[in-house]
Amino acid sequence: MISLDDLVVAEVDGSFAGFVYFFVDSHPWFEPEVERYGHTLEVHVKREYQGLGIATRMLEYTMEDLKKRNVNVVYIDTRGDNAKAIHLYKKMGFREFGRTIHFKKIID
Repeated sequence: MISLDDLVVAEVDGSFAGFVYFFVDSHPWFEPEVERYGHTLEVHVKREYQGLGIATRMLEYTMEDLKKRNVNVVYIDTRGDNAKAIHLYKKMGFREFGRTIHFKKIID
């Protein structure tokens, strides 16, 4: 794993395999009583490396990094139809916190 501030990059045999991008902030609008938190914005593993545990290892690495920064609340988002991500996040100990509904209108 390579960690560059809030970016974790995974390599397999010297080839790019995936990344996790996150940030640290305080008092999220959706739970303002939380003093300090991490928010994982993106977890991506290239298709040819999926199923090898790379996302799990990157998230474990990210959680350890956040602990060192005295962050003990972490949020992560995914679409409701992303079964692989939902399975991974539940396996990692994340629990559903809330839901957001996106609306769309095409204006002629």
